[in-house]
Amino acid sequence: MLRSNKKLYNYFGGAWYRGVRIQGDGDGVGAGMNGKKGMGDYHSGGGNSNSIVKADRNTNDLLVGINEHAITFVNPITQNVVERYQMEEILTFGYRSNAFLFVAGTLMTQSKMQIATMHGKAMNRLVRTHIDLRVRDAEKKGQKVNVPVANGM
Repeated sequence: MLRSNKKLYNYFGGAWYRGVRIQGDGDGVGAGMNGKKGMGDYHSGGGNSNSIVKADRNTNDLLVGINEHAITFVNPITQNVVERYQMEEILTFGYRSNAFLFVAGTLMTQSKMQIATMHGKAMNRLVRTHIDLRVRDAEKKGQKVNVPVANGM
């Protein structure tokens, strides 16, 4: 699927889905988010992600890779990584019959993503599974972990 690229070795071992980024009205969400915005208001933002190729940010057609480390967005034409969110950055996530949604970042700076896809439920289950495994590992080690909230829309 992806060309040979040494920087992408961490992205394999997960699942890849086709999706279209849906852009919302706003540019970002601050600490005052109290749930008044609906899931339809989500947009893409820079947030605390590791942006690798800024020119590809304008593309809406994406490949979404989900593995135990991160959620990665790749331009399907150039095969460049557009954005990458570590699992630790995921604050909340959910799905609808036609979309996968999540909020990433910190409480002060958040990025909202809404991806139109028919695989939203599968993507939600995969993210939930990876987070549950991390929580179990942390509990075995005696660490306290904040668990993001999963929303089934």
